[in-house]
Amino acid sequence: MKYLGYSGCDRALSLCLYLGALSFPFSVAAANLFFAGAIMVALFSRKLWQGFQMMWQHYTTLSVIALLYFILMVIGLAWSQDVEYGLRVLSYQWIWLIVPVFLAVMTYERQCAFLSLLSLSLMLHLCFCIAQMQGWIHFETGGSNQQDATGFIGHIAFGVVYGIWASLLIFWGYRQQGWYRWVSWLFAVWAVAMVFAAQGRSAYLVVIIVLVVMFYRIAMEQQKKKHLMVALLILVSICIGIVLGPGKNRVVATWDGVVAAWEGHLADAQPRWRLWVGSFEIMKTAPWYGVGTGGYPHAVAILQQARPDLEPHLGTGSVLAHPHNTYIQNLVRWGVTGSILSLLFFIVWIRTGWVDVWQQHPSHSMIAISGVAMLVHGLSAPAMEEHFPAMMAAMILGVGLGMHAFRSGELSVKQAN
Repeated sequence: MKYLGYSGCDRALSLCLYLGALSFPFSVAAANLFFAGAIMVALFSRKLWQGFQMMWQHYTTLSVIALLYFILMVIGLAWSQDVEYGLRVLSYQWIWLIVPVFLAVMTYERQCAFLSLLSLSLMLHLCFCIAQMQGWIHFETGGSNQQDATGFIGHIAFGVVYGIWASLLIFWGYRQQGWYRWVSWLFAVWAVAMVFAAQGRSAYLVVIIVLVVMFYRIAMEQQKKKHLMVALLILVSICIGIVLGPGKNRVVATWDGVVAAWEGHLADAQPRWRLWVGSFEIMKTAPWYGVGTGGYPHAVAILQQARPDLEPHLGTGSVLAHPHNTYIQNLVRWGVTGSILSLLFFIVWIRTGWVDVWQQHPSHSMIAISGVAMLVHGLSAPAMEEHFPAMMAAMILGVGLGMHAFRSGELSVKQAN
């Protein structure tokens, strides 16, 4: 593949990406600005087209499913009652779908620099969370305060971002020796501790699952099942600590909500259970093609008028944007096709990184772990539309795909310069 870009554009692209990595946990607006700038530079330098070609040639199945998902979002505007909201949905998702494309064709050295800066920003953000927790900094936003110290990210997305980071630090540390290993593991423990000190129940689940997956792969590849048992015992201890520690009230409330929903007492169940019931009622009106990309809020408003008995289960009567579940959300938007396609997207994403031995191909751990985190997070949140989880997973995916291409010789240094 002939290189068509310019060295000046490459430096500008790298600068935009580095600044995006540094600003990622602190500012949605700044990170999006820098990544949008990177997209414009990549488009001008033909790096974006080069990335599309590389993805299509070497990751065809993943590329096809991502393309079908994007096409479904676009054509879903045709039967949406609220096209303006549908365009907002597109604006939330298109950038994270395209970021991996040009990250994958950066040079290996620049990808390493990008990861280093991303790790630095995540570490600095943890320091900010400590200051917030101790009351040294008075900062509050949605899902983040002194009792729920998750900084600028918020407790819903906090577990995905730091669960991915911690699991990859554990794997990287396992491949190192001496103080490199122990420092990596120390930061991983710090990240996990901060997740469990917060109050995001779905965050607990994401972190536990990605750590189990990481420990499982390490133990199986090294044929050290004793290590796996020790890791599982540690995770069980963590779960017990959650139940008896800072997450006790939220875990108990979740269980009570499950019992109430199972027994049909939705008024006593958690709000998300009520949202799911209301969403399934909407889905029944258009099970095959859904209400469209931007139709969910309008459909909720109609349901509240037609079924006043369900209004308490939908919240306070306000128009809601999502049901706190990616698969239910896509089921309502685009019918059975949307839900299956989103689930298939995550499965292929994980499978792309699951193959081969991670010790020999460490980039595969990045691909698989980011996919696992998004798959699990989608059970309790609109994972594809949340800035922090989607962008974190997209960045790790893009770098993982690119590093594997370089290491396997599928992409030459000349093509990526």
